[in-house]
Amino acid sequence: MTQRVVQAKSALTRLFRFRDLATGLKLQLIKALVLPILYYPPVPLHALSKTTISRLQKVQNSTLRFTFGTKWDDFISSASLPALNVHLHEMATKLWQRMEDEGWDQYRVLKALHEETPHQQYAWFPRSLLRLEDGQPEPRYR
Repeated sequence: MTQRVVQAKSALTRLFRFRDLATGLKLQLIKALVLPILYYPPVPLHALSKTTISRLQKVQNSTLRFTFGTKWDDFISSASLPALNVHLHEMATKLWQRMEDEGWDQYRVLKALHEETPHQQYAWFPRSLLRLEDGQPEPRYR
């Protein structure tokens, strides 16, 4: 995750030369160049620990502060971007649902493995299906 945070911060740093652009253009640049680094792939990312999600959320907050020109202690709600953990959870849910609807072989295999050991999980790679059973997460903005 450290590498992903560094990549996102690096992409944001490269955008600082455009700080005088209109807010709408900066938001488009952020959505195209920084947020995909934080959002993809959603299936393993949404199951990460709260600490790791918080690190990614801090980068998203930095990008929004850059976009709207606010100070570090201002809370940003005008971007219409959900909290990172909520967005990742929604994306992972849609992906698993699509895999099930389209009848992917990988989905059937992973679902069978999940049903064999429903509560076994490794700390270094949390299980996405197990995390989805917990329901919608509480938004973490900091």
